Amino acid sequence: MACAGRVHAALCCKNSDKGRWVGRDQYAAHRARLRLRMGTEEGREIYKRRKRTVEPRIGHIKHNMGVRRFSRRGLEKVKTEWIMACSAVNLGILLRHWDEVVTAL
Repeated sequence: MACAGRVHAALCCKNSDKGRWVGRDQYAAHRARLRLRMGTEEGREIYKRRKRTVEPRIGHIKHNMGVRRFSRRGLEKVKTEWIMACSAVNLGILLRHWDEVVTAL
């Protein structure tokens, strides 16, 4: 559809004679489902819990440990590298709470 006759054609189209093309990639349906789920109260509660538990750990791995890219190639090697980074974080958490763990035994 050409935008030539539209009032705001210059704002949305570089070439108003050709019009504007809007595409959807392969993940558009997934994003739409996520948007619907996040619109519910249950979805927001799940996200709040994730924000307190998972996201700080990922931020720690990226910022403090410097793992922003994987240094290996291949899915199995990348999985191994990720497991090692997560294990290091989990060991740090365990050591931080070591006194509580020992007294509980």
